[in-house]
Amino acid sequence: MALLQLLSWLRFGASGLNAAQLFVLILLVYYFLLDVPLALAMTAFSAILLWLAERLADLPVGRGLIAFAILFVGGWTFQLVGHRFEGRKPALL
Repeated sequence: MALLQLLSWLRFGASGLNAAQLFVLILLVYYFLLDVPLALAMTAFSAILLWLAERLADLPVGRGLIAFAILFVGGWTFQLVGHRFEGRKPALL
């Protein structure tokens, strides 16, 4: 989510397109090549996340950066808790 918000700030001219939309499109093409049912599920899930990320990217800069930081740190926290739960150290430590 934090990555999509960050990429939503990178806009391509007056077209209204942004880097998050391009990133999601590339990922969905890859998922469709792998497995169509998975790709359909990921399309719905990605659309929701992309919509939320674009709403956060539209916030004033200060509030947007705070939201990004909270989501980024929260994501890392959940990942580290998951490693602790499964009993394996993260590869980076």
